[in-house]
Amino acid sequence: MMFKLLTAQTIKTFNFGDSPELSAATVALFTGAGMLEGNDFAAFLCCTPVFREALGEFIAKWRQQCKYVNRLNDFFKSVADDEHFAFVSHQPELPFGDFQSKNLNIQSYRLRLICLARGIEYKPRLHTRFLATEGLAITRYGTLYFGYEDEEVRIGEPDKRKRVCRYCGRSMPEVKFKNVAHAIPDALGNRSLFCNEECDTCNGRLSKVEDSFTSHMEQNRVVCSVPNKDGKIPEIEGRDFVVRRDADGNPRIIVNGSKADLHQNPDGTMSLRINGSKPIYDNDIYKTLVKCVIGLLPAEELPHFANTISWINGKLFDTVYPSVYKAYINGVNVQPICKIFLNHKRVPYSPYCTALLYTCDMVYMFMLPFVTLDEGRFKYDSDLVRHWQDFKNYFPMKWSCWDLSSTEPKTSFYYHTIDPANVQPLSPGSVDPSVFVSKRPRSKKQREEVVFPEPDPSNVSRVTISDPQISFTPGLNLTEAMKRDVSVQCAPVIYIDPSRSCCTVVVDICCMDTTGSVEYMRCSYRCNVFFKDFSRNIEAGEGTLAFDYRLREMLWTVACVVGERFFAPKRVGTQFASFRLDSLANYKQLVDKITYILPDGTCVDSSNLVGRSFLD
Repeated sequence: MMFKLLTAQTIKTFNFGDSPELSAATVALFTGAGMLEGNDFAAFLCCTPVFREALGEFIAKWRQQCKYVNRLNDFFKSVADDEHFAFVSHQPELPFGDFQSKNLNIQSYRLRLICLARGIEYKPRLHTRFLATEGLAITRYGTLYFGYEDEEVRIGEPDKRKRVCRYCGRSMPEVKFKNVAHAIPDALGNRSLFCNEECDTCNGRLSKVEDSFTSHMEQNRVVCSVPNKDGKIPEIEGRDFVVRRDADGNPRIIVNGSKADLHQNPDGTMSLRINGSKPIYDNDIYKTLVKCVIGLLPAEELPHFANTISWINGKLFDTVYPSVYKAYINGVNVQPICKIFLNHKRVPYSPYCTALLYTCDMVYMFMLPFVTLDEGRFKYDSDLVRHWQDFKNYFPMKWSCWDLSSTEPKTSFYYHTIDPANVQPLSPGSVDPSVFVSKRPRSKKQREEVVFPEPDPSNVSRVTISDPQISFTPGLNLTEAMKRDVSVQCAPVIYIDPSRSCCTVVVDICCMDTTGSVEYMRCSYRCNVFFKDFSRNIEAGEGTLAFDYRLREMLWTVACVVGERFFAPKRVGTQFASFRLDSLANYKQLVDKITYILPDGTCVDSSNLVGRSFLD
């Protein structure tokens, strides 16, 4: 007897021979304990304890007559308790009817299993349309869906003592796991999806990366009435507008008439551009989307994403990234939904991991970069044309392409076409100006802005280099294309030493292939910059630091230029003769990720500094 067993993710064919007795016993097994619906030819079952007991008895009875019976054990080891599966008889003499169509049969069965698992009534006519689109993705890729049931899901090791942080690789007692880490930011309405394996340190540090995306989604959250982590519908305070709640709790846009960018349309409506007040970084938006997926992946998948995590941490960067796609949806997702597609079958033109994130009234479709299994093949949009065409067919929407490679700060803005009656004021002075006064509570730890004078290069007394090292991996034969697509790993640190009136820029640069697995060249050194007047642009206190952003940029530029002068002769005759350290001075993302070490050992990252750069 030949038959198939299917889950939503797997399919396996069995052949138990032509024994009538064994065939009858097999049919009896799969139409007995645990059967939900079906007949002798096709049945849907649930892997209950009663079924597992019947399965054990069946194997014990028939394993001597047919050794292939033991293969049932292998299949059901991967089937979870209470998971749904299907039995399909493949005896040629049996009339299967609609089950003769192989592709549709498999898709139909898997979709039906998904409906059973989610308690959804399977409607053949309704779901046939689904099979032609998203159903194909389900059968082609390994799929993970999160957020549908509003049921709490905690990914990762439940025992705090055994946890290893996915982002820094540390465990207790070196780090703590006291705080609840949301796999998707709670500011987006996530109340169900959590990641156990994100330590408190990384949770606090990476929340600053997430700020760009939550700021970008700020208006959507208000309009869609998505509550924040305090359970309240947020209000917006923009550069030229605010969104306040009226007496009925409805959001109302109030525009500062002296700054409003309003245009009358021919149809009587008005086009309004309003500008946010917070700086956002496109690349951090991409990192946040990807981090949502990393927090939901099974632990066994994480080794493939080691370089992806390094990029999220700011330790790996590139100048080119694949585009992200976005679209508006009908309806609102108060609880975000994440769909993850893993290319287990190695579809040749598709990256290993593609995901969709539904939040508020938007959906974002993106691939995860730097995955080792991709071997650097999906860096450019031209490499993904067929892949994205497939996914646009799976998820037919009005998609727009979004380049998130920029690391420069931007101001978020929104365009509205609205009735003039909903915009007040249309002229300056028509509302109480107090409405524009910020309601945001000031942090107890927040210091007043420190304004420094323009950094003066003549204030630098001398510059030295210490601990210089450079190494090249032997046996390399790099093509021009390989050199062009080099990935660079670098996490600069600045040591603050008021006693010597010195700032030391620690530079450790590693040039690798696009997968991040093959090291080409490593260069490290310390650039020591001494000042005549140390306090001119630096104010260091106990555990606090005010550091002029212009000085930070000057120090990084000096470190790159001086480093290039020192190492240029050492690269002569190598494959990296044309690689210039001073070109790194233009990488804004490196400057933004600088970590500062105070004399007492306190570590301060750029996002925690006070000074003009972070308030402009």
